Amino acid sequence: VQGRIPILSNIFRGNALMRSGQPLVGLTQKRCVQDEKLIEAMKEAASTSEEAKKHSLVIVDARPSSSAFANTLIGAGIERLECYEDSERIYLNLENIHTIRESHDRLSQQIKLISRSDGNNRALWIELEEGCAWLDHLRGILEGVGRILEALLQNNTHVLVHCSDGWDRTIQLVSLVQLCLFPRYRT
Repeated sequence: VQGRIPILSNIFRGNALMRSGQPLVGLTQKRCVQDEKLIEAMKEAASTSEEAKKHSLVIVDARPSSSAFANTLIGAGIERLECYEDSERIYLNLENIHTIRESHDRLSQQIKLISRSDGNNRALWIELEEGCAWLDHLRGILEGVGRILEALLQNNTHVLVHCSDGWDRTIQLVSLVQLCLFPRYRT
């Protein structure tokens, strides 16, 4: 939707880690042959051997599936898997940036209340844990990173990560995966 075409973020052991915004397929499920060829070219460029070029593709959609399908109404949506050789899709069910912002705001408000009460009010701490869902959001992101790492490391597949616009959840996931894969980024 924001014109974020698939890009190659990194290569790990002959597998491409790519990211993008959602495809613009809409209700008619139109194809974007250019995107398909670009993803295929990145897979081939990442591969170190003929055998590696045949690795499958995991499309990681950070959104809930209901959001992905709803976006077809605005001309966007999800990839047609039959257009990508040996591919599968997983949904991470991560909330959008607006929900995360609201959760962060609630977290900040609760922390201010706790700090004013000298941190001794157990009820405020319980409300903090239950009311803002911040830890649930963090857990969801980290679980998503784990699923991407599993695809790259254990299943030996190429991975394309996207959400609606490709600028919040996508960047978080791909950046954290790279931190896990490459120790030099952790210094």
